[in-house]
Amino acid sequence: MSTFWDRVAWLYDLVERSNRAVNAAAAARVAGLVPKGARVLACAAGTGEFSLAAAERAETVLCTDLSLPMLDRARKKAKKRGLTNISFTQRDITALPDPDGSFDVVIAANILHL
Repeated sequence: MSTFWDRVAWLYDLVERSNRAVNAAAAARVAGLVPKGARVLACAAGTGEFSLAAAERAETVLCTDLSLPMLDRARKKAKKRGLTNISFTQRDITALPDPDGSFDVVIAANILHL
């Protein structure tokens, strides 16, 4: 079943660029808060901007989203940037299977859309 986010994945980064300065500053801030060598879980990551920023400092990043087209775009961006410490998987943020303590940092940004 196709979701709204599946249908707009191709357009998502273009919309994000309309507010490029704010989004770049937010991604830089996220990266700055990630301790060197951290294990990071990025929930509802969309096309992965915060996940990719975190990967610059983290040991590992698990980039998750419910939308496979969003994850495909994030994966392509990571490959283009040469990031090898990031993996991608489809997950529902309301039903995460990881036990407590599995990650040092959890990112859940821009997830409330009313």
